[in-house]
Amino acid sequence: MRFIILCGGRGERFIGALPKPLNRVCGKPVGQWMINSLLELNRWQDLDIIWALNPKLYKYHIEEEITKWTANRCTNTFVKLPFETRDPCETLEIVLNQVKFEEAFICLDNDNIYGNDFWQFTWLTDQAGILVRKMETDRVYAPRYGFVKITDLQIVDGKEKIMGWGENGYSIGGYWFNQPELCLQWLKLHRASYNLSNGETSLLSLIIKYSKSTAAIISQDAFSIGTPEDCEYAQEHHSDKFGWHH
Repeated sequence: MRFIILCGGRGERFIGALPKPLNRVCGKPVGQWMINSLLELNRWQDLDIIWALNPKLYKYHIEEEITKWTANRCTNTFVKLPFETRDPCETLEIVLNQVKFEEAFICLDNDNIYGNDFWQFTWLTDQAGILVRKMETDRVYAPRYGFVKITDLQIVDGKEKIMGWGENGYSIGGYWFNQPELCLQWLKLHRASYNLSNGETSLLSLIIKYSKSTAAIISQDAFSIGTPEDCEYAQEHHSDKFGWHH
């Protein structure tokens, strides 16, 4: 299975000078929490990971750090981005233009802890798929997620950071694409119509706009540690996978 991990932006949700993957929470960098969760639960012997890296991360010897985190448990390919990218779509387009392959792949945010959900992507025939969690009726959600409407395990609509329109799930940072070349076509169309004011700056928005069929891969395990508030929630509700005792 091939994964692309996006670390192209600035990341300003934590207080401090470090880029987001290197911010320490509960004793480890955010990026280490993320990749360890993936490596510990994956079912594939040949795990191929492409890291899209903000050039500012190289000030902190990021390739050496990632090599320590992964400890020879996967194949790492490093793509040093030419600049700090504006959004995940721009980051992914740069990667797909530099690293050529033909098989399906999964894009991951760098600030989530993942569970053993990725095997579900292996049987998909859709153009795209999104890893989501169903919304809980007793939880109040901050409007910082990408929200989706799920019907019969298909995603029929989605909006970034907008609530109250019939959403029943939210993205948890995993985006599957059936064909790299088709994804690249979507990204080029997105770039041609790019407008900072239109809100279409995420992979969720890209998929919602261009994919004709999008599978909802429903996770019971994945959760975010992308903000201090998320980390507090994770320590309280996911203490088996995240916290000081790990």
